[in-house]
Amino acid sequence: MIDNHINIQLVLAGRQYKLKVDPAEEAIVRSAAKDINDQIIDYQQKFPSKDKQDFLIMLLLHQKVESYRKSGNQSQSEQWIDRLNELDDLLTRNLPE
Repeated sequence: MIDNHINIQLVLAGRQYKLKVDPAEEAIVRSAAKDINDQIIDYQQKFPSKDKQDFLIMLLLHQKVESYRKSGNQSQSEQWIDRLNELDDLLTRNLPE
């Protein structure tokens, strides 16, 4: 079987990663990496005293909340969204600006 994946290098949160991706998905992967880095920069500006692990957790939480908002399973998703929103608010309120 022929492996048609290509090797790419990305920098996420200041760290370099080597990945194998399908050529058709390279632009999507690079775009996602850019969005992640842009969001981390935004968090760094809002909360300069926090470290990158905090930013990654905040980003992960934000992305998961957005994922649940977009899903069609409203009954269970709404419960998770409420809980994740509460956590997001709690983190935002308790992180120094």
